[in-house]
Amino acid sequence: MSGRGRGSLPELSPPDAVLTRHRWIPQRVVEWVDDADQIMLEHGLVVGTVRHDYYSARWHARKLIGLMVDLRRHERWELCEHVERRGEGWLWSVEYCGNGKEQRR
Repeated sequence: MSGRGRGSLPELSPPDAVLTRHRWIPQRVVEWVDDADQIMLEHGLVVGTVRHDYYSARWHARKLIGLMVDLRRHERWELCEHVERRGEGWLWSVEYCGNGKEQRR
């Protein structure tokens, strides 16, 4: 012990990231997931706004689903990914397709 009084200890604050499954998810990403979740719960679907090639669009949908599962916002079976051709590219979307009654097996 150094003998210093309690007043000399540094201030503490929570981290600006969430530790989940042994990895850190930055707070800005957590907020983005929460915004997407709110849109999805209100409208049943959240849609990306940037056109991608097919595989990139699919990756974005799966990334959002993975984050929602990691952050325990939803179970994997509650979420469905979709990729749709729009003009010169593909748009991704994630649909809330479960309310606990129609669990897929």
